[in-house]
Amino acid sequence: MYATARIHLRFAVENAALLTLMFSSKQHADVTPELAEAMRRTFTPAIALMAEGQRTGEVMPGDPARISMSLAAAVHGLADFVVSGFLAEEAAEHLLHDTVTNFIVGLRPRT
Repeated sequence: MYATARIHLRFAVENAALLTLMFSSKQHADVTPELAEAMRRTFTPAIALMAEGQRTGEVMPGDPARISMSLAAAVHGLADFVVSGFLAEEAAEHLLHDTVTNFIVGLRPRT
C-alpha cells in the first residue's frame, strides 16, 4: 500500500499540470467516454489491493473502491501541499509514511 501511495505522490508532484487536468476534466459535461474510462482505470490497482487485503483478512470489510478513494484523497492532498509550496517534498515523504501507517492501522478488522 505504501509503495502505491508513494508512486501516486511522486507522479503528482512531478506532473502537477497533468494531474490537475486529469482530475478536473472529468467533471466537464463534454468529457469523452474514453477519458471517463481512463479515470476509472486509474484506481483499479488500488481497489484490487484493498480487495486482496479484505480477502486475506488484513483489511476490514467494506466497499474497496470507497476505502481506496479515501487513501487516494489523503495522498492527493499531500501532493497538493507540495505543489502549492505549503509543504516541502521531503516532509511530504515522511508524512506519507505516517498517513499510510495510520490508514493501515485504521483498516485492520476489529476483534
